[in-house]
Amino acid sequence: MIMELITDTGNLITEEGAKGNVVITNLIRRLMPVIRYPLGDAAEWVDYRSRRFRLCGRSSVGVRVRPASYDMTSLKEIVSNSMKDEEVNGFQVVLRRAQGMDEIVFRIACKPENPEQSSQEVQEEMDRVHEQWAEEVAESFVNPLLIE
Repeated sequence: MIMELITDTGNLITEEGAKGNVVITNLIRRLMPVIRYPLGDAAEWVDYRSRRFRLCGRSSVGVRVRPASYDMTSLKEIVSNSMKDEEVNGFQVVLRRAQGMDEIVFRIACKPENPEQSSQEVQEEMDRVHEQWAEEVAESFVNPLLIE
């Protein structure tokens, strides 16, 4: 197993103190080796020669469903844009499987005046912003977005 730190453009980082994205390479599997798989963590070298590093947090925060990735910033904007008249106190994204398909659940800490309408507006905004999501739902590859 090989662990590397790379820049956003894919260049290898060897200098100490420079932050980068953590990727791993595993060549044990010969048919389909894992090459530079991004772990989603950010780190910096403490001592490159001895391979000591310091984790600095997440490099990207988002969710991956089927072939698409959804950035948390984008998902938060969907909720805030569609519920702009409501006071949203918190937001959580849950990924799970139901009926053999992936689904995304938005858990929104809010008491809307009309929960059904608010839920519909969030779903419509998700479909508008992420057209691939709408296509995946329409083709029954994923379950529709759920709001809790």
